[in-house]
Amino acid sequence: MGIVIIRIKRIAMCTVSYIPMNTGFILTSSRDENPERKTKLPAIQISGGDELIFPMDEISLGTWIVNSRSGRSACLLNGAFVKHRSKKEYAKSRGRIPLEIFNFQNNWDFILHSDFRGVAPFTLVLIDQKIPVQIIVLIWDGQRKHAQILDPQLPQLWSSSTLYSTSLHAQRKCNFMEWIRHQHHPNSLEMVRYHQEVFTVNPENVKFKKNGIRTVSISQIMRTERENIFNYFGSEFKTGNSYSLKGPVLEFNNITEYHSRLV
Repeated sequence: MGIVIIRIKRIAMCTVSYIPMNTGFILTSSRDENPERKTKLPAIQISGGDELIFPMDEISLGTWIVNSRSGRSACLLNGAFVKHRSKKEYAKSRGRIPLEIFNFQNNWDFILHSDFRGVAPFTLVLIDQKIPVQIIVLIWDGQRKHAQILDPQLPQLWSSSTLYSTSLHAQRKCNFMEWIRHQHHPNSLEMVRYHQEVFTVNPENVKFKKNGIRTVSISQIMRTERENIFNYFGSEFKTGNSYSLKGPVLEFNNITEYHSRLV
């Protein structure tokens, strides 16, 4: 059977940050997209015997970020090293890729045995909550796979190459690292606020305005030895939910109310 070619509207996503904690990490993702592209709120699904939680893109039926009970998490950005020329048709949406890692025993099996031919370039951050935490960044440039192991004790920042040039990303990363040095150990709320205040796309920006792109949500995974939390701020941050794979769902009306739940 040959490859079935389908038309997929591209997902624009985004900016992703990683902050190490004593026994875990905070991973925060800003999704830059056309607001007309519908998304289902995060929900728990079972895959490969594992419990997954993720928001779902209603067009691709995929996601850009996923957390699990077992300790594996993934976050997707469009593009590889530099901006590429998009094709009209691809065999599969990139949004399906983060969910496919759970068809494999571990992240290295996924990297070695997955076939990405017919998939647009992407960057995938893979985290395994071991002691110590393991971080692998997989980049598919449309022709080859590139995998790199990162130091889990160092903060990281990624930007979609489809939206941000190499020089602009370098500037954003420099500013982010400077903020981290002054902040020392930011908590989950401080990371959400930084994404909201610094990484939120201004819809009046000429570069993004013609495509109708704006920051439509912030998703966050916070994992420690005791906690396994997925925070989601949608509808331009007017509402939010905090999901625990070890407890009930918490709902709040805005980021300020979320802060009140933390203190």
